[in-house]
Amino acid sequence: MTSRPFFPIQGDARAAIHNGLDFPTTRDEKWKYTRVSSILAKTFKRNDIAPLAHFSLVKNECQLVFINGSYQPDLSSALPSGCAMESMAEMKGETRDYMLTKLGRLANFKDQAFLGLNTSYFHDGAFLKVEKNAIIDQPINIINISQGQDQVSNVRNLICIEPNAQVQFVHRFEGDSNHEAFTNSVMEICVDENAQC
Repeated sequence: MTSRPFFPIQGDARAAIHNGLDFPTTRDEKWKYTRVSSILAKTFKRNDIAPLAHFSLVKNECQLVFINGSYQPDLSSALPSGCAMESMAEMKGETRDYMLTKLGRLANFKDQAFLGLNTSYFHDGAFLKVEKNAIIDQPINIINISQGQDQVSNVRNLICIEPNAQVQFVHRFEGDSNHEAFTNSVMEICVDENAQC
């Protein structure tokens, strides 16, 4: 990633992390059964993407596929009418401006270290918009695949459901070759009036 943040909020999130935002311990009520010390003690990296080796994806599902946090259009399928998705890394113009008004509004990176880490270092994700009054019958699968040794993926998705729309999602996490990996996922879902998600 370049030294200049791709998304404006990333600079603020990096400042929060580097200014001593603490990662949770078992003394924190929400984390009392989860030890994160093994994650913090290990060095992770971003690996190059290779062809999938050890599992296949069902082609007839409505799916958006990301490998190591990067959108894979050749493995993804078309979405139903009334629903549109763009890769955050590829967005431009008014759509990108709209996405930036929503991004980071529901997930407070200033007081939660894993959210801050995700916001600082994600490089792609799904921006998905379900149009007003659209009823999407088929569940939309968002599939995140970790690939390579010691892979880190800061996965980010932003979903906007407009008024009176209905949709279902399945968010799956897979590992190719079953190497050790760290996936830090954040999904923000904005649900407008009378919408169902």
